[in-house]
Amino acid sequence: MAVPTPSSNERAPMALAEIRALLEQTAELSAENARAIAEMRAANAERAARDAERDARHDKEMAEIRNSQIRTEKIVAENSVAISEMRDAITRLTEAQHRTNQDVSTLKGWGLEIYCERNPQIFANVLGMIRVELLSKREISHIAYEAELAGAITSDQYSNLSRADLFIYARRKSDNRPFCLVVEASYRVDTEDVDRASERANILDIILNKHQPRHLNGQVIPIVAGTDITPGAWSKLPYFGVTYVPVSNGDQLTNPPE
Repeated sequence: MAVPTPSSNERAPMALAEIRALLEQTAELSAENARAIAEMRAANAERAARDAERDARHDKEMAEIRNSQIRTEKIVAENSVAISEMRDAITRLTEAQHRTNQDVSTLKGWGLEIYCERNPQIFANVLGMIRVELLSKREISHIAYEAELAGAITSDQYSNLSRADLFIYARRKSDNRPFCLVVEASYRVDTEDVDRASERANILDIILNKHQPRHLNGQVIPIVAGTDITPGAWSKLPYFGVTYVPVSNGDQLTNPPE
């Protein structure tokens, strides 16, 4: 009986040694894959740990920022209250200081007015006049009232004139010509004092020209008297025909502003 001859297309069975070699290679590949997987897992675990640590730091930082913001908002709120209270206190102090300054200025003005009333001669020294005498407000009020009744002035003009500080009657030394001085006395003369002196002198001038009281005549001169004068008031004097008489408690005359 003939033995069949293997075809060229058929593979010869593997030898046992080859099978073992394949198994060893397969085992080595499995071991390498296991090591790669273990390394990958270890790397992933390390990465996850780093991410967790980073997230924890981030959460901690955010919590600190929120806490800091809360503290800042609290401090700002407390400071806002303190600042508001401080502003209120400053406002009250400023108002009190302003009232005090006004009171002091009023007292100084009264003192200066009294001094001028008791020493009318200071106006003669500046204006070159003699026979200076103080006219009482009662006398001027009576003349102004008669002028109002006669229609020479209005009731508002009468009220305005009655608020003038001083009225002085004098004569010019050179020719004995009579003059009436309408004086506004202020510790520091300002533009309003100049305006008042001019307005009230104009009213008295109307009375003397229209009503013509028998015992009072002459040119009316508006006067502002004080220890000092503002630059604005000083520049306004020539436009309103007002004369500034500087007074310093009867000690020495102050200099007009340059």
